[in-house]
Amino acid sequence: MDPVLIDAAWLSVLNMGVVMSVFVVLYLMILLVRRLAGWFEPAPAAPAAVPAHAPAPAVEAGPAEEEIAAIGAAVAACLGHERFRILSVSEVLPWSRAGRAEIMAGRQAAQRAARR
Repeated sequence: MDPVLIDAAWLSVLNMGVVMSVFVVLYLMILLVRRLAGWFEPAPAAPAAVPAHAPAPAVEAGPAEEEIAAIGAAVAACLGHERFRILSVSEVLPWSRAGRAEIMAGRQAAQRAARR
């Protein structure tokens, strides 16, 4: 075998090792930052005493969940391909189905026009 090919093979193996090492270091740094961020947050206050027969508080979707659902619906509407099946977002926001249906109808109309 050609010595140049052998050297190239070893360099590619070394390159893969370097890339994987960089990813591992980045992952460990993210874990370290998450751990350190938890230390600097104030301790949660002690919960107030709740009577035994008090009704449970209503659980509502906060703004973060709504934002995540809106972003997911926008992604689902933009992707509009048959190979992407994003069902959880379309169940959360009905208007994402309408947006996807409009995109698909527009594409079908363009395909029909191209055939003529």
